[in-house]
Amino acid sequence: MSARGAEPRVLLLDLETLPYQVTTWDNFPCAPISHENIVKETQMLCAAWKWQGTSKVYSKMIKRGGTDEDLTRELHRVIGLADAVVAHYGDGFDIPWIQARCLKWGLGPLKPVVQIDTWKICKSKFKLFNNKLDYVARYLGVGKKIKTDYDLWKKCLAGKRVARKKMLRYNKQDVRLLEQVYLRVLPFVQA
Repeated sequence: MSARGAEPRVLLLDLETLPYQVTTWDNFPCAPISHENIVKETQMLCAAWKWQGTSKVYSKMIKRGGTDEDLTRELHRVIGLADAVVAHYGDGFDIPWIQARCLKWGLGPLKPVVQIDTWKICKSKFKLFNNKLDYVARYLGVGKKIKTDYDLWKKCLAGKRVARKKMLRYNKQDVRLLEQVYLRVLPFVQA
């Protein structure tokens, strides 16, 4: 139960980020790339979220050539309304990413909420071939991710409108899959 006396507000969340842009002299696998080689810092490209039990998927994408400051502020606000946040690999990626951007933009920490990581649940409760969202969703017969490749991220970096629309569609589909996976694995957590 939430502090408001109603059912807890469960937020399902997924991020898409842009790659770092770096310079390098070599592609030797053991040669680490120094932070001094960063030409352009990484940032969030878009995020999608929905409230568990509702149909609407919300999303926000940064402006072409812009920063993720407004997106970070929106996520900070939305997470502040939640009692729990569900994300696939959220403890290892989404939440630390948002926290890092909150640090960058001087927003302060996210409100403490219950974090539910469906990747961790799958890894600890089941012996699956793979714990990636696409595999788990297919295994459960609840859908699949939209196919993408690295070329889509490069086109998004270049600000291509069609690529940005596809990325947002991809992001929203991940949230829909996340909810279906969450609902299927939840009884095993509560048992």
